[in-house]
Amino acid sequence: MAVVIDGFVIDAVVEESHEYESEVTSYPIENGSDITDHVRIKPITFTLTNAIVSDTPIGGIKLIREDFNGDPAALGLSKLLEIRDNRKPITVSTALRDYDNCIMTNLTIPKNMETDGGLFFTATFTQIQLVTNLRTTVRVASPNGGKKGSFKLSATTLTELIDIKHNELNNHLFAVGDPPNRKYFYANGTPVPDDIVKEAQRDSWRNKTRTTQNPTGDDLNKDAEIAPWYNDHGGAWPKWE
Repeated sequence: MAVVIDGFVIDAVVEESHEYESEVTSYPIENGSDITDHVRIKPITFTLTNAIVSDTPIGGIKLIREDFNGDPAALGLSKLLEIRDNRKPITVSTALRDYDNCIMTNLTIPKNMETDGGLFFTATFTQIQLVTNLRTTVRVASPNGGKKGSFKLSATTLTELIDIKHNELNNHLFAVGDPPNRKYFYANGTPVPDDIVKEAQRDSWRNKTRTTQNPTGDDLNKDAEIAPWYNDHGGAWPKWE
């Protein structure tokens, strides 16, 4: 089977090497744990060693070259440099299998008396792993009848603390109304219990006081998100311990 690099047919390849590597954690794994969580599959890497594009092709390759104008070696060199400079994923067909989404990571071209009459090269490719980031819009009923003040919170607000502790749908919380009467809801429309909100308000206050020792209401500007905690303690911030 002929090796084809981004549509360009190579006359011959002396050797191919294909590397399928996985990285295993160096830390002990608890007995009974899911081992797959501790193994990372690394991108596939393969090398075409002593590949040849001859200026005097034979057989089927000769018929292919007849469709192109110019010396095959010069055309091959131009193609390889184009692939390198473009830095875009390509498809490479080898004797073992076809690879999509490949990036050329190394190209070596020796030039000596033995390489006259063609292009001799060694090329290494890495198959990159592409993922698709899926997004979805979630609509929930608004307890205040859709009045102004209904919005989705960012992950940097109080909802992040609620999410981490109590919500498997991380960062999918909604808030309705303005502080201090704001109400929090999960993505399915279920209200977040008051005790959970209070706990998150407490943790939010603690996170802030780690950087501001013994803060006063003025220091934190009576943060609207955690105002209920502030008010519950008589307008004074409890000392962080």
